[in-house]
Amino acid sequence: MKRFLFISCFLIAGQLAICAQELIITVDAEKIEAHILQISEAEVQYKKASYPEGPTFIIATDKIASITFANGEVQTFHQQNAVEEKKTQQYESYELMTKSGSYYSYGNVTMNKAQYAAFLKQNCPAAYQEFQSGDKLVHAGIGLLVGGLASEMIGLGIYSAAVNMALSGNSSAVGIATASSAFFWIGGCLEIACIPTWIVGGVRRKNSVNTFNISCAKRTEVPVSIGMTIGSNGVGLALKF
Repeated sequence: MKRFLFISCFLIAGQLAICAQELIITVDAEKIEAHILQISEAEVQYKKASYPEGPTFIIATDKIASITFANGEVQTFHQQNAVEEKKTQQYESYELMTKSGSYYSYGNVTMNKAQYAAFLKQNCPAAYQEFQSGDKLVHAGIGLLVGGLASEMIGLGIYSAAVNMALSGNSSAVGIATASSAFFWIGGCLEIACIPTWIVGGVRRKNSVNTFNISCAKRTEVPVSIGMTIGSNGVGLALKF
């Protein structure tokens, strides 16, 4: 009788050992009933509980959220909630101002220069001030260019008059010709000065976009969502807002 009880207990213990299994929960919330063979820093080797004599499977530890062992002990891994983290990265983004040619885009709105200036004035004073400063420099550069061309045209007109006077024997032609060279020189200086003025103004207008994005861009609204959360206590639903 004692021998029968001993054999029965031995068989039951053996059956429990065979049935003992671990539960692997992946970061994608997949449950794998398994017999763990080996756990290393980089991977876990296991056999499926439903097919213990089958092939050995390998899964990287960064794909595992937790492992529940047969004795109830739970081992968690460093990436317990990759799915939820991915959702967070997807929702927590910023709407940025962009510039394409002479048009500006923010969200679903496209604006010309005047509309963009009005938008900055209302929503981002720092960017508006930079845009206005650059715009004034651009217009100043255009003014210098026009002034230089006008001065050269005046000089050309005076020089033509001096040539005609010289052909007619007028002795004042030399003095008039000298005056025309002064207009040419002034015109050249104005045209040279317009280049850096125009460039600096254009750069400031363009930088107003970066100023807006850094100082005044608003984070997009995070919608309410329900996602899967994996932790040391198991798998559950989490409300995100």
